[in-house]
Amino acid sequence: MPVYQVKAYENIDRKYLFREITEARTFRLVGTFRVRGENQPAALEALWAVGNKEASDLDGQTWPFNRRSQSVGDLAQIGKTFYACQILGWAKSRLAHILLEE
Repeated sequence: MPVYQVKAYENIDRKYLFREITEARTFRLVGTFRVRGENQPAALEALWAVGNKEASDLDGQTWPFNRRSQSVGDLAQIGKTFYACQILGWAKSRLAHILLEE
């Protein structure tokens, strides 16, 4: 099964916390995690388990305790593609402007 390196970003624009992404927001990098999955959607589901403090990644890295759990409105990046956390699952982000803080 392939291994994916996934960057996880949290939505830090308090006005839009826990809402699906429909416009530009500001995001902060939480971490880069290595997860296993048959494909990218499966890798994102593995990231969800890490992001909700239910599992660690392949290197034993866990979601930081000082960060809230991954939620609707957050982002994940595999390669050059960004995925937005939705109410049910993940969707490729169609936003042209994503503001990232590292």
